[in-house]
Amino acid sequence: MAPQTRSLTRRVTRSSTRSRTEATKAASVSRPSASAPKTTRKLKTPSKLKPKAQVKNEPARKRLKRSNEEKGESDFLPTKAPKRVKNKPQFLLTLPVEIFIEIAKYLHPSDLVMLSRANKFFRSLFMSRRSAPIWSSARQSIPDLPPCPGDISEPQYAAMLFTTACSMCGRWAPRNMDPALLVRLCAQCRENETVDPRHVTDSTLVFTTYNLIPRSYARRCLYSDAKAVKAKLNELTAAEDKEAMDDWIRERRKSVQARHQNAQPLRQWLRQRDSARDAELYRVKRARQDEIESRLIELGWDRADLQPYEYWRRKQWQRLVLSTKPLTDRVWNDLLPYLLGHLELNRKQRLERERGMRRGQRERALETWLGSVRGKLAPFAQATPLASVSGPSEPPIPGKADQMILRQPFPGSYEFITWPEVKAFIDDDIPLEQFIDKIEEQRHTLNGLIATWKNSIEARVTEVLPEDTREPDFDSPGFTLVASDGTGQLKPINDLPVDVRKLLRADIMFTVPHLGFYPDDLMNAYTKADRITYHAEAAKIAKALLGVLGRPDAPYLDMKALGRAFQCGRCYRQSEYLTWKDIVEHYLREAREWKSNSGLPRVRLAKNFTYVFTHDVDLVNPAKPLMRVFDDESKVPINYIYNQKICKLCESVRIPYRIHEGFIEDHLREMHMIEEPEQGKHYQ
Repeated sequence: MAPQTRSLTRRVTRSSTRSRTEATKAASVSRPSASAPKTTRKLKTPSKLKPKAQVKNEPARKRLKRSNEEKGESDFLPTKAPKRVKNKPQFLLTLPVEIFIEIAKYLHPSDLVMLSRANKFFRSLFMSRRSAPIWSSARQSIPDLPPCPGDISEPQYAAMLFTTACSMCGRWAPRNMDPALLVRLCAQCRENETVDPRHVTDSTLVFTTYNLIPRSYARRCLYSDAKAVKAKLNELTAAEDKEAMDDWIRERRKSVQARHQNAQPLRQWLRQRDSARDAELYRVKRARQDEIESRLIELGWDRADLQPYEYWRRKQWQRLVLSTKPLTDRVWNDLLPYLLGHLELNRKQRLERERGMRRGQRERALETWLGSVRGKLAPFAQATPLASVSGPSEPPIPGKADQMILRQPFPGSYEFITWPEVKAFIDDDIPLEQFIDKIEEQRHTLNGLIATWKNSIEARVTEVLPEDTREPDFDSPGFTLVASDGTGQLKPINDLPVDVRKLLRADIMFTVPHLGFYPDDLMNAYTKADRITYHAEAAKIAKALLGVLGRPDAPYLDMKALGRAFQCGRCYRQSEYLTWKDIVEHYLREAREWKSNSGLPRVRLAKNFTYVFTHDVDLVNPAKPLMRVFDDESKVPINYIYNQKICKLCESVRIPYRIHEGFIEDHLREMHMIEEPEQGKHYQ
């Protein structure tokens, strides 16, 4: 069966419409009665089906217009509307020009531009010379708007100021017109229709601007202007009329200068308009935001939940709230689900921040208590200068009081608050005043935790101590060493347990995790007991230095009491005066630096390059002992000399080394084994 299409249906309808009435009449005459038997339906022959198949190829017939009588609509004739005359407002044609001017002068210039583009009638009306008063009065209705420049017409001036169409191509141009070039350009025309004025023969002959391209202050000029100037110069040059060229150049420069001077008021007006527009938009947005916030507060939300914490969510919130779209009921119903999603998350994050702030306050209160306990601790041990022959010793100098004592081991605040018991104590979310009272109630418990930590530290350092460690010799030639019993009462230092006395040697050093001595460097310790290790390399250096002093079993307190009395004997330049801990760290640092440099492939494979370890404690050099000791009277000021020389041998393997010219030869002899150093060859 052929597909039934709309065209086929129309053809069938048209062909059958005419015969439908006749068939109805015939049927009414020849229709058998209801009692008559039905005849058997005959099958359609191919000859009867053939015309139906041919309908598809017949050309479409036009629908015959039926008369009203045939439609049965003779009594319901519709009245025909009068034909409208489009684009020809007849009343304006009869309106006097004077009256129209009085009406149009109250319009905004942008309205005049839109009317002039509406149809030919308005265009011919507003673009004629007699409409000049209309444009002038409309422009004067704008406050502080500068007059129209003489190079353009009033309609052009209004179009560039109050529309967003490009002056060149008509595309969307959101940026303001340029007061110097007197054009409004889109992004594409800014690139294609402007050039760098330096490409022009004389840039003073073209109108230029400096802020045409966003985020760029490069000067630009119109390509057409530059082309016209170049053509004019070529014309005058070909005419070989120097006087005419000079006159034209002079007049052109005056015109350019006048254009730039006249552009300043317009540029200022545009900035003021943009500022006023931004202020108005901001006012509308703030009013909408205030309305939204007031509605949310009425719904029971806290004002602190109205600002998201994350930057990216804050931007989403501002896009929803800070808008110029009026807040109607429909807009509010559409907006509320998005706001509620942010508000739920804002409240959750605010509560978490407040809990964190309250916990921080409790931590600081506990740290304050811990500091007060630390400040009341008596020294672990202290050194008192021996009485002189003339009388008793003088009291220690205030600046040197710290070097005369050993402080007790005490946990740092960061270590203290990480203990499980203390952490659970802080996690109890209670008001600060109640927490301070709770600290006083749990004082004995907290002191017990501190005592347990001290015992674990002492047990750890005793465990890692070498088994062959001897007790120190507390018979100091210059000091009396005493210990504290923990309550502030002094006792002989020999009354301490044997294992504790061994820990007080000057050559027993630990990593805690930094290099330090027991117990002095465990005050405010931020470490756990299992992280403390014995530092064998530092202990070896300390033993060698004590051998120089002839006191192999000296206690650390005796060495600390000397203060900055030690100076390295292996350095070429005059080194600083160091404490006992500093001198050990100095040798340890030199050893690590030499080991690191000597292991470099460029140093190991370098030919004719010797790199001696001058700070080797096993190297015996009577002329240069490992260390020198000075008292306050024998110390001399250190001269910091900046006239330095560069070792070319060290520089050849990319190990920068600079030293004063008075010590560069010693460096070459002892480190590089150069017997006769030469300037220019070995150093510069």
